[in-house]
Amino acid sequence: GIVVAPDSGEVYVDGQKASDMSDAVRCRIRNQYFGYIVQDFALIEEDTSMQNILVPTLYSKHKKSSKEYREIINGMAEKLHDRCQFAEVSGGELQRVAIIRSMVNDQKIILADEPTGSLDKDNSAIVIHCLRELAHDLQRAVVIVTHDSDVARQCDRTLLLADGSLTPCAL
Repeated sequence: GIVVAPDSGEVYVDGQKASDMSDAVRCRIRNQYFGYIVQDFALIEEDTSMQNILVPTLYSKHKKSSKEYREIINGMAEKLHDRCQFAEVSGGELQRVAIIRSMVNDQKIILADEPTGSLDKDNSAIVIHCLRELAHDLQRAVVIVTHDSDVARQCDRTLLLADGSLTPCAL
């Protein structure tokens, strides 16, 4: 596998040094600790919202019963006022499905790459509100990569990535 090492220092996940992990362990750690949200939703169009949300559970080492997963998913959907169906749904509704999918395995760190990039202003505001609400209620850390200053202003902390360096940024 390809291992991208930092230029300096070490990366630790839950006290474990990433560079000492095998590919299999890194894959398990990624699935256990990290949820992902991307700009284009990355959903399987032929599947229902529920089927899409359950994809990460297929790879989990900490399986729950179907009933437990449905209770978790329905609880999050209720918080987001979502209906976990695919019919004629908006981009904002699709992104809310992606948000639930990113947290269904109790992942503690959510990496969101331009999560509002393909949404209009109203849906962007709804998605950011949903992320903040679920992150707070479920005690998740959410890292958002964005070029949208309106989105960045809603974050608790902002950093600017320029020329390979991260620096604090006030908006």
